[in-house]
Amino acid sequence: MQTPVTYYKNLISFRECFGRAQELEERLKKIDEENQKADRILKYVIEKSEKKPSLKAAKKLMGSNLSLLTAINTKLGMFEEALIQSREATQLLKDWPYSFVSHMEVESEFYSAQEELYLALASLDRGLKVCDIEGLDIRKISLLEDKLNLSKISEIILLVSDSFFSLKSCEFEINI
Repeated sequence: MQTPVTYYKNLISFRECFGRAQELEERLKKIDEENQKADRILKYVIEKSEKKPSLKAAKKLMGSNLSLLTAINTKLGMFEEALIQSREATQLLKDWPYSFVSHMEVESEFYSAQEELYLALASLDRGLKVCDIEGLDIRKISLLEDKLNLSKISEIILLVSDSFFSLKSCEFEINI
């Protein structure tokens, strides 16, 4: 049984944790509001400057912003929002090879977080294809390292699943 003193200390530490959680949540809301404002401004610039050189720059900025939001929402586990942002970023960054390749890396992490290894590998392959076309050899090395790591993970998963199924079949044979 807890004494009143330890109960009081636990209550204080719980209140501190809860207060910090609320503070973090408020910060995330403010960041989200700022991102929405930036998105509205960039969309306005894109709408008003059709066929102007500043349009490409605005598309790159908005695409990079959406790519960062994809990474943030992936880490927060908000996969539906991250998917929408990733698709928009992909469309906006297609004229900027280096940024596009960086986004393909973010998209791969998004799919990996959901354990969609084949889609993660496909994203890396898209990035590698752009690297080949544009001559981005250093970025290509980074993507190949990521692909190798994902391949190792998929091999481990296959080995574990094969072991599981062989154990199940042995268990089935014993029961017969």
